Amino acid sequence: MQSEAAIFHNPPPPRAGEITPCTIGSMNYHVVASLISDLNNLQLGRGAEVGVLDGDTSEYLLKRFPGLTLYSVDPYVDYSEHETNRTQDHMNKHEVKARTKLASFGTRSVLIKDYSVPASKLFADSSLDFVFIDAIHTYEAVIEDLKAWVPKVRLGGLIMGHDISWEGVQRAVSEFGHANTLPVYRSPSTSDVWFCLKPAGCTL
Repeated sequence: MQSEAAIFHNPPPPRAGEITPCTIGSMNYHVVASLISDLNNLQLGRGAEVGVLDGDTSEYLLKRFPGLTLYSVDPYVDYSEHETNRTQDHMNKHEVKARTKLASFGTRSVLIKDYSVPASKLFADSSLDFVFIDAIHTYEAVIEDLKAWVPKVRLGGLIMGHDISWEGVQRAVSEFGHANTLPVYRSPSTSDVWFCLKPAGCTL
């Protein structure tokens, strides 16, 4: 199995606006961590995860990268209109789990309890090495997340997200790739991650 980073050195032929499958993957956070590691991505030492739930991905990344400061963004509010089990009680329990898991990392872990777009305004443009988007999976929400967070990632940094098999995510990411003539890749359904490197003049 080739490493995630190898895709950028020997990629399958991409078409702008189409999401190219690649033969990698296990859990989503394994793919994210491998991309960060193999591409030596932590030039600034700062990244963001948008959509945290119980904090498994944030915890894994903070353990894997001692030099990383990670900003974990989640409003922890009821969004059962999108996923029926995401009631307020459910989200409250996940917030407690996430805070418990991340507390040991001290100032390297910053949990921002807010919605995606307002939280993005806390960051200067080009101030992050990566963003991993795993929030609401509707087309409209992913478009808003991309507009909000892509400017915050430095040139050549990683833009990543989860659940590319969802129709809304796939449509939004396809439009993003097409607008930037940008190769976007996806891992298998076992991890279901999409990813690309931020090009110059990136837009949506």
